[in-house]
Amino acid sequence: DDASDAALAALRVGAGALLVDVYDKPPPAGAASLGKRLSFGLGLRYASVDMDVGAVAAALRRDADDAAFGAWLDRDRVGAFLDGLGLRGAGAEIGTAYGDYAKQILDGWRGCERLTLIDSYAGRYAEREATARRALADHTRSGRAVFLKRPAGDAAASFADESLAFLYVDGDKDAVLDDLRAFYGKVRPGGLVAGHDWNQGRVRAAVEAFVAT
Repeated sequence: DDASDAALAALRVGAGALLVDVYDKPPPAGAASLGKRLSFGLGLRYASVDMDVGAVAAALRRDADDAAFGAWLDRDRVGAFLDGLGLRGAGAEIGTAYGDYAKQILDGWRGCERLTLIDSYAGRYAEREATARRALADHTRSGRAVFLKRPAGDAAASFADESLAFLYVDGDKDAVLDDLRAFYGKVRPGGLVAGHDWNQGRVRAAVEAFVAT
């Protein structure tokens, strides 16, 4: 409709980065202002649209011309968003836990050639590994999911620079800054870096410290 066309027109970009809040249901209070603050801190342009995430992804893909994008999305739909952008290549997830979110990424992101699942499963988290392996059994058999059972700091050396199309950071909340420093250079130009738990103060502080350096 006309409103959707206007929203899509507002999203068209040439070069640079864009942070998008996509709402297909009423957003939580304060979400838009938080997105605006984050985009300002990261030096991104900001847009908020009330429409289906797939339509937004398709519009960005049409108008992107290989621009880089950041996305403020429902984390259960990131895989579909990556697919809608036409992103192709390898990804990595720091902090796989029970594997449910990795499965959502792989189910939705058809362009993912391989998602490396980085988790040491040490100590009290050891019991999560069996659940994750069951959840991802089909993707493991196909070679699209690969477990890398070691701390993120040690795992970084396993990746060549600019070898990843997508990085998702959701591991030790006290190690977010170290994870970003270790892995940011592993993401290729035009790739995407995302994460979880921005509402946690220590995560937000780590991201802001990384952006400032």
